[in-house]
Amino acid sequence: VDRWSARRVARGQVPVSVGIGLHLGAVIQGNVGIADRLEFTTIGDTVNVASRLETMTRQHGVGILMSRSVIDAAERQGGLPPEIKTRLRDLGPVAIVGHDAPVHLIAIARE
Repeated sequence: VDRWSARRVARGQVPVSVGIGLHLGAVIQGNVGIADRLEFTTIGDTVNVASRLETMTRQHGVGILMSRSVIDAAERQGGLPPEIKTRLRDLGPVAIVGHDAPVHLIAIARE
């Protein structure tokens, strides 16, 4: 997305930026509502934290912001590629609005 945005700017167009928040945990997922107005949704603290992290990407100037639990899970599954590991920035424990305890955050710096 960053490369595409740079090409847009070079053509005089408005830049595009995407922020992604990742958190790991249990969620509740399914249809919610009444019979004639059902919506498929995902809810829970995990979803709320991920949403807050997405919002915080702008504050930290990064494209991806994730909880340490995501990195730990990736390492258990074989690890992250070296080109990603070199871009990780440890932000430490950070208070998250609406969440009881601070969440240890890791950012992936933009290319």
